[in-house]
Amino acid sequence: MPTLLDNHRVFTASIFKDTISNQASANVFFTFGKKLPWSNEAVPATANTSPAHSAEIWQSIIGVKRITGNDVQHCIPRYDWTANTVYTQYDQNSLTLGQDNVKFYVVNSDFNVYKCLYNNGGANSTVKPTAINPTNITQTADGYTWKFMYSVSGSEQIRFTTGSYIPIKSLSADDGSLQWDVQEGATDGAIYGISLTSGGTAYSNNSNITIAIGGDGTGATATANINLTSGLVHTITLTDYGTGYTNASVTISGGAGSGATAKALIGPPGGHGADPLYELVGKNLILNPRLINSEGGVLSVSNDFRQVAILLNPLTYGNLAPAGNSAYSQTFDLTVSGVGADYVQDEYVYQGASLATATFYGTVVEYDSANTVVLVTNTAGTPISDPLVGVTSAASKYVTSIGLPDLKINTGEFLYVDNIVAISRNVNQSEDFKITIKF
Repeated sequence: MPTLLDNHRVFTASIFKDTISNQASANVFFTFGKKLPWSNEAVPATANTSPAHSAEIWQSIIGVKRITGNDVQHCIPRYDWTANTVYTQYDQNSLTLGQDNVKFYVVNSDFNVYKCLYNNGGANSTVKPTAINPTNITQTADGYTWKFMYSVSGSEQIRFTTGSYIPIKSLSADDGSLQWDVQEGATDGAIYGISLTSGGTAYSNNSNITIAIGGDGTGATATANINLTSGLVHTITLTDYGTGYTNASVTISGGAGSGATAKALIGPPGGHGADPLYELVGKNLILNPRLINSEGGVLSVSNDFRQVAILLNPLTYGNLAPAGNSAYSQTFDLTVSGVGADYVQDEYVYQGASLATATFYGTVVEYDSANTVVLVTNTAGTPISDPLVGVTSAASKYVTSIGLPDLKINTGEFLYVDNIVAISRNVNQSEDFKITIKF
C-alpha cells in the first residue's frame, strides 16, 4: 500500500502558506460572528462541514479580516527539555520521527531548539543543552549529543508559540540570525553518532578494540568504551565525523571479545541543520490573525462573538469581484429616523405586520444611536424603506438608508470553523488568535 510521506505533508503545508502569502492567486480571510448564545454557553456546539452549517456561518458573520503571509508560520510540537527524560536520537532509518510525541528535538528555556543526535544508549537526559554553536555539535556531560538548530525570536514567541507548538522555518537568504549560519555550516553526510545494537561478550581491553567505519564517505573514526565488569562494549565515541556518507557500516574487532555490533547514524541530505523545516517535520501551520480594534472603523466592536472561521476566495457583494480589502463588515447597516425607544443588542427586528409574517428580519449586533444606524445580522428577506420594529425594545423607526454587507453570502469556501466560548469586543481592545492547522 502506498505511504503518504511526512515530506508530502510539509510540502502541502508550504503550499497553503504560499497561497496565503501570494495574494495575487488567492485571498484568505478570518471571519468572526455568532452573537446569539449557545444552548449551553459553557459548551459550544460542535462545528461541522455540512453545506447547511456553512450557510449558518455566513448568516452569523459580523466581520472579516484578511490573513496575510505575515500571519502564518510552520510549526512543530513543542517539547520543552525536561530532566530525566529519554529523548529519541536521530536515526536515518527511523519510521517514526515525524509522528506526534516522538521527542527527537527539544526547546530549552531560552527558546533555543536542539536536535538529539545521540542519546547515550537510551539513557535519561540530565543536562540541559544550552551551548549555541552554529557549526559544531554539543556533547553534554550526560553522554547526549545535540545539534543547535535555531532560536525562536521574541516576536515569534508572541505570535506563533503556544503551550503545544513552536514555529519553524528554513531560510532562503541571510537574515542575520544564527540559523543562517547553522544552515550554511551543515556538513553533508557526516556521522554524528554510532548506536550499539549488541554489546557482545568477554571484552577486556579498550586499547585493542578497532572500530572500522566503511561506506561511501570518508574520514569518520571512532573508539570503543568497554564496561570491564560486564565485558560488554558500552559506548562508541566518534573522534571524527567524516563527510559524504549516504551509507556506512561499522565493524568492531579485537579486545579479546566478540559479538559487538553497531550502526552509524548518518545526517540527513545536506547535513543536520541544513533544512530545519523538513528535518524537524514542520507539517503543521499556526495562523495568527488579529482584530485590531475596529480596523479603522470597518468592524463593530460593541458585541460578542462565538464562532471563527477561515474563508477562501469570497466575492464582494455588488460586483462579485474577488475580495481584496484588509477588512470587511458583514452586517446590514440600516439608517433610521424617528423618535421613541432605542433598539437593543441581540433583539429581533423586522419589517411587516409581525415577526412571524415579516418580509425582512434579523438580529441587532449594535445600535449606533449617535448616527441612528442599526447593524443587523442573521437576516432573512430584503430590507426596504419602511418601519423597522424591535421585538424586545418595541422601537419603531423608519429606514431611510440601507447599507448592504460587503461580501456576497455563500461565496468562497470555508477551510476551518471553530465554535468557541463568547468573546466580548471593545473599542480599546484587540483580539489575538492562534489557530493550528495539521496536515
